[in-house]
Amino acid sequence: MNPWWQVTLEKTLYVESVEITNNIDCCLRVIGMINVTVSTSPLGLDPTCTESMEYSDKTEDYKFLCSPPARGSYVTVTLIGDNVTLVLCQVVVKTIGELYVAAS
Repeated sequence: MNPWWQVTLEKTLYVESVEITNNIDCCLRVIGMINVTVSTSPLGLDPTCTESMEYSDKTEDYKFLCSPPARGSYVTVTLIGDNVTLVLCQVVVKTIGELYVAAS
């Protein structure tokens, strides 16, 4: 099973972007993929936006865009790879009309 972390929004909104700040000072990391999914289901069975990008121990900030904005109330961050680690400093979910800082 891949490691994951989920933000539950207070209500269903249109998500424009998800910004992740990674702590690069704490530990050695294996290169892997970060997958961000916006959905109306806590299990992510009906994704309205799915974006992925490679990460490593050198990159601190990642920005995932949903174009057009994706309707959902759950934002799930999943790591893909063997022995992958991501230390989340902050996750910001930008929605139309509202901003959620989910971790800091």
